[in-house]
Amino acid sequence: MKENKIPAVYKEDLSKLLSSIGENDPILNGERTCMVCSKIITFDNLQLIIPKVSNEFNYVCNDSECISKFNTLTEG
Repeated sequence: MKENKIPAVYKEDLSKLLSSIGENDPILNGERTCMVCSKIITFDNLQLIIPKVSNEFNYVCNDSECISKFNTLTEG
């Protein structure tokens, strides 16, 4: 599997990116949640997209505690 690194996405390009990975509709339909707090992910609160395996993704919302907890989990 080819690894792609996307360091940042402008808000106006977010829908295009999510469509390209098949995640635009699930987010619009409230089907994705923050992996830390389980809050429903929206275009307004999406902070991180974390690739898993087989074209699956985890998400982290923009709550500062969630970002901090995610960073703590991934360090080391």
